[in-house]
Amino acid sequence: MTSLGRLENYPYSGKPLIDRSLKEFSFRMVIIDPYIAFYRFIDNKVLVYRIFHRARKYSHLLKDAIK
Repeated sequence: MTSLGRLENYPYSGKPLIDRSLKEFSFRMVIIDPYIAFYRFIDNKVLVYRIFHRARKYSHLLKDAIK
């Protein structure tokens, strides 16, 4: 089972983000080497917002995805 597939049964298995500016949005992340998928669990649904290469700085990109 892939990291994203696991979220179907275990939506809280990803790590919560520690970035202060994103903490209020309850993002979580799973690593799919060499990528990171950022998601939220809302209304019993896993919503994947973005998947980035691990080398990218993601905080401002995730903020843009929410708007």
